[in-house]
Amino acid sequence: MRNNHNFRTRHAVDAYGDFRTLWDTPIFESQNFVVIPTVGALVEGWLLVVPRIPVLSFAQLQKPLFSELDVFLRAIMPAIQSAYGSISLFEHGPAFKASAIGCGVDYAHLHLVPVDCDLLEGAKQIAPGIQWSRAETITDIRQHAKNANGYWFVQQSFDRGECFIGTSTKEKPVSQLFRKVIANQLGRPEDFDWKVYAGETEIAATIEKLSGSAILA
Repeated sequence: MRNNHNFRTRHAVDAYGDFRTLWDTPIFESQNFVVIPTVGALVEGWLLVVPRIPVLSFAQLQKPLFSELDVFLRAIMPAIQSAYGSISLFEHGPAFKASAIGCGVDYAHLHLVPVDCDLLEGAKQIAPGIQWSRAETITDIRQHAKNANGYWFVQQSFDRGECFIGTSTKEKPVSQLFRKVIANQLGRPEDFDWKVYAGETEIAATIEKLSGSAILA
């Protein structure tokens, strides 16, 4: 069991040196982003996009970086989709360190996950108090950088899915929201917590399948 994780790969934070754990293995890279498997993967093919610049959420990234993010995602998605099919995107966007939304991870990370379940509807069932609004693109999350309680972002399918941003005024927002949705859909609700279920088997299979597809964008 791993109690916390800050994505301290040598590609994300220089101070970490050369040490990498299994889930810190870079698979795709661009000038300002790196894609790695995630600790706690519930399914094979679960990846994270992590900015090289340490920020708390993607909403805090400078707007020009979203242009690079779009180009980067479009470059790597064919390889990921060829291996795993349709890919959904989501972020639990914290407003401050050690927040419930941040799930105990104080470093921005965007999830890329091959799932069939309706993430938005599942989130509504678990947390009906969240208010959801449609967004044009992921860039719209920049408008929520100063939300006192953070935000949730989801795009059900990278190619054609609509983007939605959720906000809540609750003092204790739901933690690991989309992980709970996916764990429920898999019939394994007890595995939602990445601090308990590490997913080493899924991580190793993901690395083996995608490591030959490395792209520098």
